[in-house]
Amino acid sequence: MIKARRIGHATFETPDLDRAIAYFTDVKGLVLNAKEKGRAFLASKIGLLTISLEQGGEGSLRRISFEVAPNADFTDMAKTLSIQGVRSELRSDALLGIGKVLTFDDPMAPPSSCSRNGTIWVSTTRCSAPTR
Repeated sequence: MIKARRIGHATFETPDLDRAIAYFTDVKGLVLNAKEKGRAFLASKIGLLTISLEQGGEGSLRRISFEVAPNADFTDMAKTLSIQGVRSELRSDALLGIGKVLTFDDPMAPPSSCSRNGTIWVSTTRCSAPTR
């Protein structure tokens, strides 16, 4: 079992990137930290990455991340997932500001938690928003 300590950040796909940025900054009070072709990163006022937006065909939750304890063993988590029939991948290049990340597609996640074909990230790092 993965023992999540907190939700890290969420990545949403949106057909209208500028409208989504306006919503999260004007209505939800987040700060646009960086914008690049087809992507934007929004942070809390203390600088932690909260929302990542990606230009896409429909509005949906694409990925969600959970923070685990700093001493969490990614190898053990990957073995547990494998026993449950879930393939995972250990990555170190997932997003600026995040160290090691264990990614996996969770076929058991309910649609309200993660969209179909969504990816769950597990990291020990509280993610600071990328800098421009």
